[in-house]
Amino acid sequence: MSSPDTAHIYLANGGDGEYVPAGGEPLSFEAPAALIMLEPAGAAAAEVCFAGDTQYIYIAIQRDALQAIFAGCAHELPLVLQSFLKGDLRHTVGRAVRLDGSLLRCLGEVHDCAATGGRRRLFLQAKVSEIVCRMVDALECREALHLAEATPTTVRGVFKAQNLLAEKFAAPPTLEELAETVGLSRSSLCNGFRQVLGTSVFDYIHELRMQKALLLLGDRDASITQIAYAVGYNRASSFSVAVQRRFGTTPSELRRKAIASAG
Repeated sequence: MSSPDTAHIYLANGGDGEYVPAGGEPLSFEAPAALIMLEPAGAAAAEVCFAGDTQYIYIAIQRDALQAIFAGCAHELPLVLQSFLKGDLRHTVGRAVRLDGSLLRCLGEVHDCAATGGRRRLFLQAKVSEIVCRMVDALECREALHLAEATPTTVRGVFKAQNLLAEKFAAPPTLEELAETVGLSRSSLCNGFRQVLGTSVFDYIHELRMQKALLLLGDRDASITQIAYAVGYNRASSFSVAVQRRFGTTPSELRRKAIASAG
C-alpha cells in the first residue's frame, strides 16, 4: 500500500491482519479492531495484509484535509498526529486500538444505511467525522496496542513453533493451528516471530523451503518438479518463480552451479 501524506483508518469486526511500514515496527491485530496509519510525504510503500471474513470500513484522508478539519485545535491532538499534520513525521506510523461499542455502532450504521443520493452522502460524511474523532480519542487511550518486548511465554512459544515448522514446512499448519499448538494467540505468535526472529511466520516458512530446495537441487536424481513437491509447491512453475525471487536465478541454473561446485 502506498498513499503518501495520508491518514488511513481501518475498522473491522472480523478477520485479522498485519501492517508492516517500511523501516518501522510491524503491527499485527485481531478484529474487532481499528487501525490508524499515518504516511508522511515521501513514505515508502507499507505492506498490509488482511485475512478472514469481515465487515469493515476504510477511510483515507489527505493531510491537508485533516489540517482543515482540526484547524485551530491541532495542539489538542495526540503528539504523533500533531507531528503528522506539521509535516514533521519522518516514518510511517501505525496504531491499533480496540473497537469499542461506539465504533462498532458506527460500523453497523454505515453498512445498514439505506439512504441514497445526497442524503446518503451527507450521512456518510457525518459518520466519517464521528469515526475520525473517536479514533483520535482512542489514540490517547491507555488501551492503544503497542508492540511490547516479547514475554518469556511468547519466546518459548516462538521457539516451539520454529521447531515444529522445521519439520513441517512443506505442509505447515495454519496460523491458528500453529498458535494453538504452541499455546499462543495468533497475534502473539505473529508479533513474537517479528520480535524474536526478525521475520514473519510466512517469510520464515518460505526461507525454510528455499534452503531445503537449495540442498535438494544438488541431487542429480531428483527432477525440478519432484523438488517442488518436496518443499511444498503444487506446481513447478510456482516453485520456479519463488526460487527466481529468492536467489535471482532459475532452479536449473542453481542445480548446474551446485553440481559443478560438488564435482
